[in-house]
Amino acid sequence: MRVEATAALGRLADPRAWPLIERGLTAKLPPRDSAEGLRLRERTYELRRTAVFALASMPDPNRVGRWVRALLKDPDPRIRAEAARAVGMRATASWLAWLRPALKDRDPEVRWEAVRSVGLIKARDGFPLLIEALKDPVPRVRMEAARALGALGDARAIPALERLSESGEEDLREAAAAALAQLRR
Repeated sequence: MRVEATAALGRLADPRAWPLIERGLTAKLPPRDSAEGLRLRERTYELRRTAVFALASMPDPNRVGRWVRALLKDPDPRIRAEAARAVGMRATASWLAWLRPALKDRDPEVRWEAVRSVGLIKARDGFPLLIEALKDPVPRVRMEAARALGALGDARAIPALERLSESGEEDLREAAAAALAQLRR
């Protein structure tokens, strides 16, 4: 019930939702010492994930920003990924710098969401971050970086995308080709 209420209040972007969202963001994970503990951990994660999603719609950008910065350092990589996603949902160019550590995160899902968010923000300052992401060891992250570079529309990406288009991986070649087509329009 708390998950649904948090989601609904977040969609309304009503400042009165802040206490419920903040309770969701600070929910503590129970221990993993039993099947019940594991089930409760998953429910707590769902509540926190929903609260992060709701956070992205809330008014008071300073308060949202404080939370997002804190959540980008959360011990749970799934929450860090959701926080990176929230940055993209807000598409606030001044928040781009917050994604730099997320682009180096040990978890590939966090890096993927961070790259995706850089693409959604479409700030020219994100160009070097995306070029660096083309070197990520995980193909999915490189593919997202190629897509984001295409969306950014900066012709300086053409040489890097041309190199990627010669990749031995079909999905990477296709992503690079699509980005190059966008840039050459």
